[in-house]
Amino acid sequence: MALVGYKTYHEEMREKFPNRPYVSRPTWELQNMKRALSMFSMTNTFEEALRLSDVTEELKARSKEVRK
Repeated sequence: MALVGYKTYHEEMREKFPNRPYVSRPTWELQNMKRALSMFSMTNTFEEALRLSDVTEELKARSKEVRK
């Protein structure tokens, strides 16, 4: 049973930051994704290269938020 008018944390974060596709993912998951995608970066497809750059940007944004 879903409550009407209430949004989950993930929905709120996606609305608040629409240009950050990985904003609702945990940091450990993003770090593991970055590590896996950068092991053999020359074999990555175009989509995997985009995912790697998005994950790197998200981790940079999170590290800047923590420093504030």
